Amino acid sequence: MQSQDEYFDELVLLIQGFQVTRILKAAADLGLADLIQPGESVAVEHLAAHCEIDPKRLLRLCRALAAFGVFTLDASAHVGHSKKSLLLRTDSKRSLHYLARFYAMPSNWATWAAFDHGLRLGRTASEIALGALRMEYFNTHADEAEIFNAAMAHRPEDSHSEIAAVYDFSDASFIVDVGGGNGTLLRNILSRYSRPKGVTFDRDEVVARAREDASWATLGDRHRFEGGNFFERVPAGGDIYLLSDIVGNCSDESYQVVLRNCRAAMRNGGRVLVIERILDANPAKGNQRDYLIDLHFMLNYPEASLRSLSEHEMLLSAAGFRSTRVIPTASSFSLIEAERTDSVHG
Repeated sequence: MQSQDEYFDELVLLIQGFQVTRILKAAADLGLADLIQPGESVAVEHLAAHCEIDPKRLLRLCRALAAFGVFTLDASAHVGHSKKSLLLRTDSKRSLHYLARFYAMPSNWATWAAFDHGLRLGRTASEIALGALRMEYFNTHADEAEIFNAAMAHRPEDSHSEIAAVYDFSDASFIVDVGGGNGTLLRNILSRYSRPKGVTFDRDEVVARAREDASWATLGDRHRFEGGNFFERVPAGGDIYLLSDIVGNCSDESYQVVLRNCRAAMRNGGRVLVIERILDANPAKGNQRDYLIDLHFMLNYPEASLRSLSEHEMLLSAAGFRSTRVIPTASSFSLIEAERTDSVHG
């Protein structure tokens, strides 16, 4: 049983957690983990010269990181890898490089600084801090939009391959990935299953960037990108519609708009697969990170939230779907399969 003093120290570190977030971003922005090969160590002076920063300041940064088990630092000021710092390498299978850059980028930093105002005023903190909603802000800040898209494409939990592995897509003929970003999820599915074709559907500017990836050519005519607004329409003719990590950003009303657009566009017998973090009704038993992500949604998207399974099922039913099963994955995401019913409620 922990003593009061141990709880005290734990809480102090939580209080100062924003500082840890910031130094991890600094390490990721500098690319320190990629500059050090696994099993080797590099002098701080050499790293500082490569990064074009003052070696004394870099030493202090590395010292603080090492205190948290991120990198090692010996008496001769040589920096090596720890198990944690290896996860900051961009070639790590579960790289946290992109997430470290994302959470402390300027817009997130400013938005969380406006947390109290957003909590009290009932407005999104992003509107208060940035003068715009999150996606509107990205339209005029391409550098941060790129960081956001990279973080979504390089999820450390590898939920994309998990979904392709746990769900049987062999009987699908045409899959529509709604809000699919750069198409990573659908690429995993189409690479694993040879029968289906698919379309990645997202905003025009998102798919324009994704089309520049020449590696899509390996799938030939089995895949295409299509631009548009999924609150207005989605591509027609799919037998499976993927809603991966997008409805948490939606209000209940917007969630149902997307579901009804999918229902109207799909073939008879079609299904939607809602791929989301599902909140446990008891926070003490749930995934701690899920509740932080829920607050992040609250700060950035009007009326957005993560939902419990019962909340998902209620909204699916109202939009004309019946939940048939829930499939957990090795990541924190679960897959809710829902089939089209004969009627829409409400």
